[in-house]
Amino acid sequence: IPPSRTTYNNLISACGSGGHWKEALEICKKMTENGLRPDVVSYTSLLNAYGRSGQPEKAKGVFDMIKQNSLRPNIVSYNALIDAYGSSGLLAEAIGMLHAMEEDGVQADVVSISTLLAACGRCSQIVNIDSVLSAARSRRIKLNTVAYNSAIGSYMSVEEYDKAVSLYRSMREDNIKPDSITFNILISGSCKLKKYAESLQFLDEMMDLNIPFSKEVYSSLIHSYSKQGQLTEAECIFNMMKGTDCSPDVITYTSMIHAYSIAGNWMKAWELFEDMERNNIQPDPILCSSLMEALNTGCQPEKVLQWMEDAGIQPTLNMYRSVLSYARKDNSMEHANLIQERIIEAKISVRVPRLPTLLNYVEKEEEQKKRGRGDSSLVPHPRKIVVGGVAECTPAKDEKLERPKNNIEATTGSQCMRILKCSTSEEETIRKHIN
Repeated sequence: IPPSRTTYNNLISACGSGGHWKEALEICKKMTENGLRPDVVSYTSLLNAYGRSGQPEKAKGVFDMIKQNSLRPNIVSYNALIDAYGSSGLLAEAIGMLHAMEEDGVQADVVSISTLLAACGRCSQIVNIDSVLSAARSRRIKLNTVAYNSAIGSYMSVEEYDKAVSLYRSMREDNIKPDSITFNILISGSCKLKKYAESLQFLDEMMDLNIPFSKEVYSSLIHSYSKQGQLTEAECIFNMMKGTDCSPDVITYTSMIHAYSIAGNWMKAWELFEDMERNNIQPDPILCSSLMEALNTGCQPEKVLQWMEDAGIQPTLNMYRSVLSYARKDNSMEHANLIQERIIEAKISVRVPRLPTLLNYVEKEEEQKKRGRGDSSLVPHPRKIVVGGVAECTPAKDEKLERPKNNIEATTGSQCMRILKCSTSEEETIRKHIN
């Protein structure tokens, strides 16, 4: 039985939801080879694949092909393109598509609004969050749980805590039931803004509504309790989680290890790490850094480094710096030199702004030697350290270290469009395989 257009569309859609654009394009090619022309669903699914893989201009190219093939884009097509722009941080282009769809006689729906609200949060545009909500009201689009979550999350991301909470209260007044995602946003957002008491109030509301906890909620609660010095409560939440179907993951373990670090209990942190290993949970660099902070309090800073070396995991520069921080407090010059040797042996690329801590030890040691010889001419001078086979000059002690500018942050929306714009040959490939 030859596959039908519906079968092909379902396959393209499955690839599109995961951002597998190459596979989606290949299925479109086979579809045309078998005598079936793509329809608006086919194009929209391919458009979605490009959007999910961070290629908004290619998504726009597919969108244009819908019209070029005498087809009419539907609401799903427009929303997919809005999402493609929004996910890539191109907020102006996303808003422009909202106006374009209405000019084409396609009315925006709650999905359009939700997608734009999420994009505002990614771009940290508080004014546009307010504008999108106002646009929803003027169009009489009633927000659902997903839309409220997007708006609350966007306000939290730009640190507009009061607006986020106010919108949550409006959500309850409109009889829109919050879900676990809503409370994860509220609890984790409160923790990030150091409003730990408020995060626990949302916990009470969540329990009153009998909403099940997610892994993210458990992790946020552990973090909140630990920041308030309530280690027993943090342990209770962790043990509660282990007794449910929601098993702890690396994020949860990281939160609990951080709690022990704050409490200065490095032995508990290490025991928890061993428990994680027994449960076959792979640690990540963030967890290792948290564990190292905990072990520093117990004068065991190299324990994690040794474990990572035995496991064949390359420590990061920040982990070495954590050990250096301990060495500085302990005035251990020998320890600092040992870490310097390890950094060089590991061939980790170290830039100038990241070396002052290490150089501080070297300068102190040389000053002490000069004082011992009666040499008072302690003139600061540039130093050169060979890292990974490359000699890098570092400023003298009294020179100002400047952090390199982030070109991405300075890039405008129009510049992003040019950077992401697909080449003519790529568009021709799409046309060849689809038309």
